Amino acid sequence: MKSLAIAASLLALVAPGRDAPGPVLTFDGFGPVRIGMTAAQAQAALGRKFKFDDAQSGDVNECAYAWRADGKDSNVLYMIEKKRITRIDISNLNSHGRGVTGVVTAAGIGIGASEQAVRRAYGAAVIVAPAPYETGGQWLKVKDRGGRHGFVFETEHGRVTTFRTGERAAIDYMEGCA
Repeated sequence: MKSLAIAASLLALVAPGRDAPGPVLTFDGFGPVRIGMTAAQAQAALGRKFKFDDAQSGDVNECAYAWRADGKDSNVLYMIEKKRITRIDISNLNSHGRGVTGVVTAAGIGIGASEQAVRRAYGAAVIVAPAPYETGGQWLKVKDRGGRHGFVFETEHGRVTTFRTGERAAIDYMEGCA
């Protein structure tokens, strides 16, 4: 029994898109940051300040993106609308334009995972839609049980290139805050 538990732990470490153990993206947030928190609450939970796009501050009235100012998890972007985090995006590039991986969902899905892996992980909950701008790309959408939050996995050539979680309306925005 002990060897089975060790094998399961090792398998979790090498799940699709996973480089190392760490915080996972859930329907409710990433690590200590929860959907619905204010920017100030999220910064306090992380123990780190945010950098904001467009010279914004934590008092975002409409919509802005923020990321950790210390550079850690630099491919994790927090969308803030009307002063609350409504969406968390996992990009395939960090703030320096370099490719990164490592963040995954609790089911082990991350950048580079196959569309089949997403379907296996989330089953009948997956709704497939054509990607708005990528010919041959798809959006694989998954709602949480309550229907308030969800995931969107964007794919190109059958592989996840970016994904996000958040409130249902926010994850459906094609261009984020644009």
